[in-house]
Amino acid sequence: MDMEQSKYPWISEYGTFAEAEMFRKCMELFDHLDNPVYLLLMTDSVCCGRDHFSDVLNDSIGRLLEIRIFDTNRELWAHRSMLGQDFSWRTADDHFLKNTVANPSDYKRVVIQKLDIDEKNTPSEAAARPGIRKLRATGGGIYELPVEKSENAVSLTEYISYDHISNSAVFSDFRINGFASLEE
Repeated sequence: MDMEQSKYPWISEYGTFAEAEMFRKCMELFDHLDNPVYLLLMTDSVCCGRDHFSDVLNDSIGRLLEIRIFDTNRELWAHRSMLGQDFSWRTADDHFLKNTVANPSDYKRVVIQKLDIDEKNTPSEAAARPGIRKLRATGGGIYELPVEKSENAVSLTEYISYDHISNSAVFSDFRINGFASLEE
């Protein structure tokens, strides 16, 4: 394990890969996750779902700037700032964290963030893809997520790193765990 990886004990793998390697790398992880979800940020759109990942990814690779593939314990995050660049990536893995440090809870916290949903004005028509819910934000925009009617929040793990010289802690990374229900 090198110095960079030991600094962030939740990161099981990291590196860079070319656009041509994107499909293989993403499918490799997607096939090994439990009930995976994907979030793709492209130059012209955002796409999130659970099904038909290989088709969606294949159709969007040339426009892709960022991708997150996650389940409750692990997330692949790959990103680039411009088309044509290689992707930087990392896999955040809670199982890896448990095996790396004595007190994993010292390095993370789980937070629930309420989604921006205007329930009164959310469209009743179904989204174009099965298992996807069309939602309206309070500002009027419409977006689609793979959530149940009761799910109105996103669960995040925020990772903490420590500077042992200054004795300070910093939130250094986060990953998406999934969607949750939050009482009003």
